[in-house]
Parts: sequence; structure tokens; C-alpha cells
Amino acid sequence: MEPPAEIDAQENVESRSVAERYDHETYDVDDDVIIVSSSRWSGLCNRIFCKTPVKFITRRKAWYCLIMLCVLNALDQADRWGLPTLQAAGLQCSSCGAPGDEFYDDCKGMCLEISDFQMGLLTGPSFSLTSLAFSVPFGYFADYYNRVVILFIGLVIWSSATIGTAFAQEFIHIFIMRICLGIGQAAVNPAAYSLISDYFPPTKRAFSLSIFATMIYFGQVFGLMSGILSQATSWRLAFLVLGLPGLVVAIPFLLTVDEPVRGLGDALEEDDSNQEEQVPLAKNNSTLSPLRSSESPGQLRRSNEVQEGDRQKQEEKEEEDGHDENHHEAKSFSPETVSVDGVLTNEDVERMSVFQKIKYLALTAPFVAVWLCAMCRYMAGYAIGSWIQVFYRRVFGVEPSVLSLYMSIILPTGGLTAALTGGKLADFWYKRDVAGKAWVCCLSSFFGSPLMAAVLLVPYAKLSFGCLWLEYAIAEAWFAPSASIALDVNPAPLRAFASAIYVSAGAIGGLSPALIGWLNILFDDELPQEEV
Repeated sequence: MEPPAEIDAQENVESRSVAERYDHETYDVDDDVIIVSSSRWSGLCNRIFCKTPVKFITRRKAWYCLIMLCVLNALDQADRWGLPTLQAAGLQCSSCGAPGDEFYDDCKGMCLEISDFQMGLLTGPSFSLTSLAFSVPFGYFADYYNRVVILFIGLVIWSSATIGTAFAQEFIHIFIMRICLGIGQAAVNPAAYSLISDYFPPTKRAFSLSIFATMIYFGQVFGLMSGILSQATSWRLAFLVLGLPGLVVAIPFLLTVDEPVRGLGDALEEDDSNQEEQVPLAKNNSTLSPLRSSESPGQLRRSNEVQEGDRQKQEEKEEEDGHDENHHEAKSFSPETVSVDGVLTNEDVERMSVFQKIKYLALTAPFVAVWLCAMCRYMAGYAIGSWIQVFYRRVFGVEPSVLSLYMSIILPTGGLTAALTGGKLADFWYKRDVAGKAWVCCLSSFFGSPLMAAVLLVPYAKLSFGCLWLEYAIAEAWFAPSASIALDVNPAPLRAFASAIYVSAGAIGGLSPALIGWLNILFDDELPQEEV
């Protein structure tokens, strides 16, 4: 079959080399049609409604997609942690400080009467339990449907919820918006983790996930800056500023980020040369030819036609032998239907129900262990993130603007140090010992715990800030290696669902802010305010 005339014409008109074009374009072959991922208008319908998965992706495009995912994660964290910041910057009346403070009168004029327990519900369960309820369905959909579109929908939902919080008049209004926020943000980790595992090979997975994890701290900085804006204007304007960027980024994200075929990352091989070349994906015991810089789109199409013809001939031969008939008789999943060597294939996963997937993960001991550890670590993280600013406001009397500046230095520098170092160290250790990633998780938490105790017990604010920086620089190294383990121990077709189950540990850990709020009320009449 001859290539379409449009493609031949395009080849003749293009003056630049094929190799130059392939540096930033990804081609997907589907019969006689070549879809150019970087096309601005011709592939618009496909990109929005179908978004056909690409079989080849350059390293440059993979890194671009990771950057876009990082932007989403930063917006996610900014909208998530804006509430704890604004709690101490004018939202909650009981956090306005003492009469006579510089910010006290302005705070009392715009705050809402919300108790500590109610605030704990807003920063914890209203968000985390909703995220738990929706992360599993989103993870299930991400294993079957387009992950980029799922992230786009989630981004629009949580950004709209953040903007809606600016118009709240009482506790119940913020509570409803936080539920919507949890619904939208439940899509982030399952879909993003799965995409990253398809953009990068296992030997680079922990580091790429650590880069993704660093956006937590950049996002927290954006959320902390809302405290300065709130003190200068109002907390309502701060919520508007936090929510609008998500709606601005949504369309460019949908149009420019590629959806790769599942398992592409596992087919990637390390290439020490400087030349960027597209990598093959093994599927059904056949390998798709890599897209070389010397191949034109027409040659690529004809090469894949030959492979497709060989595959069809093989299928016809198997059908004659009765192999296909026996294969299709196994309509439901069972352990006996798993492919050779016990490795799950796409067909195996498609036959599994949700409960069978959960059972499979529950019987995977490394996954269960890392899930339990992540749940404990998330409980501490949510408690610190939700109440540490209120702690400094009530105990040391730090003004919201000063507090925001201190925290905006501590979180990114300390957190970035831990995240990047932890990811690199985990990948380095993993090449020498399969338990290397687990050791990084354990040691970071072991050495970080005493520092967190010092944060709460030292008598001086600046000394407490210094201990907090050290705690972040050491303890936060756990995140990327832990997420990488959760992906590594599961086959590619199941990773989005496994990611959803993994992040449910954070949803359960999110109960801790409400517990602390309840304890604050319980001990309020028995202990001085600073000890509470």
C-alpha cells in the first residue's frame, strides 16, 4: 500500500532534516495515518476526545511531560495547603492572636467563627476521606482510559473548588468546597505516577518521582505566600489567586502532554550516546521498530505495515491450531490464567475485577509493608502541615507575614534537599541492593523523628525554625523511594490502580488534623494556651 499523498507532499516540502523534527515531535502510526503529537490544529480533535496513546516518545518530550505534571502537582499542593496558611492569617478568629497585636483588629474584622475541631475537619477528613473514596475509582479508570484527560478533569474540579472557597460565609460552605477539592485532587497521584512510570525506565524512576515530589514544597510556598496577601488584603482574595492559575494551565496541559502506551517505560533501555532516539515497546512477543533519525514517516509506516502483516499471519496460524479459541475461553481472571512466569499482562488485568485487584495487591507483601509505612508517615505529615503555622502563631506570637516568609524558606530548601537527595540515593543504592529504596525510607524517618520533637519543645522561635529545617532536610527523603517501591513491585498494567491504593494511605493519615483539633479543645480548660 502506497503512503498517503499528503505525507509524501509534506516530506518534499519540509526543508529541515527528519532528525531535527524528531527532536521535538512524536509520531504515532495507525494504519495509513500518521498523527503528529506536536501538531497544533490537525490533531486537535484526536487530542481532546481520543488522544491516541503514542508508541514512541523522545527523552526531551518525556521531560517536558514530567515538567507539566510537576506544574499540576505544585498547583495541587498550593490549593491544598492554602487553607492551613490562611487559618492563621485571618480565616479563623481564634488564631487572630492577642488584643493589641498589629494584625488583631484586621483579623477580627474578616474572620469566621470556626472551632479547632472544625478546622481539623477542614484540613483533614473533609479532604482526605474524599480523596480516599475517589482515588480508587480514578486509579481504576486510569488503568483503562486516558490519563491526561483524567488529570485535566481533576484540575478543573479542584481549581474551581478553590475559587469557590473565596465566597464561603460559614463552616459548611468551606466544608463542601474541601470535599470538591478532594474529588479533583484524587486524580493526581494515580494518573501521574502511572504516566511517569511510562515516561522513564525503572533505573530512573525514583529520581523522576523525586522531581515530581519536590513540587510539594514549591506548591506549599505558593500556599504560604497567600498568608502575606491575606494580611495585606483579605483571605478571600488569596483563595481567588490560588485557584485561577489552575484554570489557565488546564487547556495547555490537555493539548501538549502525551499519553504513552502502557508499559513503555519498562521497554526503555539506557543509551549512553548523545543521540536522542525513540525507543521500542515490546508487546505480544513482538517489538515495534524504534523511530531512527534516518527514517522518514513514510518508511516508518511501511516498516510497521510489514510487522503488522507478520503479526496477522501469526495470529491466523494460531487460530488454525486452536490456540486463540482456548485463549478466549478464559473470560474471567484466575491465578491459573496468568501468563508465563507469573507476570500479569494487559489481558490478565482486563479480566480482573476491582476486588481481585485489591486481593492481588493485598497478597503482595512489599506493597502492603510500604503502604503501612506511608500511612504512618502521612499522619505525621498532615498533622505538621495543618497545625505548625498555628503553633508558631499561638505559642511564639509570630505575625502571619513573618511566618509565611520563614516557612517559604524552610519548606522548599529543606524539602527539596531531602527529595532530590533521597531520589538519587535510592536509585544509586537500588542498583547495588534491591532493598536500597526501602533503606532510604527507614533511615530518613529514624533520624527525622528526634528533630520534630525538638521543634515542639525548644523555648525559642528561631531555634525551633532551625530544627524544622533540619527535619525537612532529612525526614522528607522518604517520599520518592516509597512511591517508587509501590510501582516497582507491581506490573505495568496494574500500576495506576496500585498508585490509587498507595495514596489511600495518605487519605487515612489525613485524619490526624481533626484528632489534634479535638485534643486542643479537650485540653483547653486544663492547660495554658501555649501548652495546648
